[in-house]
Amino acid sequence: MLQAIWPSISQVTTLLYNACVALGYHPSPFKTAEVAMIPKLNKRDLSDISAWRPISLLSCLSKGLERVIGRRLAYLAIKHKVLHPDQAGALPKRSATDIVTALVYDVERALGNGKVATLVTMDVKGAFDAILPNRLVLRLRQ
Repeated sequence: MLQAIWPSISQVTTLLYNACVALGYHPSPFKTAEVAMIPKLNKRDLSDISAWRPISLLSCLSKGLERVIGRRLAYLAIKHKVLHPDQAGALPKRSATDIVTALVYDVERALGNGKVATLVTMDVKGAFDAILPNRLVLRLRQ
């Protein structure tokens, strides 16, 4: 829908986003989300809370502002060399495919040099659910 009316709202939206960034302000309506509960695949007991996945539906204008800020942060992180050169997440022109390619290269190089290659991965089930909200807010404020 925004694409259809973008020619009419682009200038005022750009002014809004620039003002938000300049003032460090995130409008209250942009912080509100509608939550839709989606059942997880292969979960039979829908009375179990873990059988559901909450999906937050945010304002399209909010998503646009977040994208602008994300791009600026990525630019600054690259410009000031804050991130490791192999970092790919949320950076332009880098993808999971790049990381897998680098991993395969490193493994093949190690094996070619007669070394052992080991990969350790971790998936912490329910990690976000275990976070203490008050402590998270405190850390974010710091």
